[in-house]
Amino acid sequence: MSVWPAVIGVGGVVLGAIIGGTIALLTGWQSRRWAHQQWLLDRRQDSYTELLTAVQAAMDAGPHADAPERRRLGGDIFRASIRCQIVGSDFVAEAVIPVLGDVPAYIRQADEAARMTTHGPVLQDAMRRGLVRTPKLRP
Repeated sequence: MSVWPAVIGVGGVVLGAIIGGTIALLTGWQSRRWAHQQWLLDRRQDSYTELLTAVQAAMDAGPHADAPERRRLGGDIFRASIRCQIVGSDFVAEAVIPVLGDVPAYIRQADEAARMTTHGPVLQDAMRRGLVRTPKLRP
């Protein structure tokens, strides 16, 4: 009676367990990575929409907004800008810096509202480039 069939059988079982475990680990890692990328994309889209909406509201209010309204709108822009700095792409994080710089002037003087109109197209372009460069999501 030979020992080799038993050794080959045990070796096959061990090899199958190693391959099965490796595949399970890789699948779990890929699934978590995909879920994180999807979460990040959703947060980016939400923050981009929030910022564009806030800038548009400031542009719509124009120079006729009173001081409390400008404070509220400036606060909305500031909060949305910070959120974009946190989850946004590098393109958006850089494009938001001038917006943050103009918020205090907008809050102080209504005639600074014209400055906000220059930010809309720049932000949209940066957001478009940032979303295009977001890693492709594959389930």
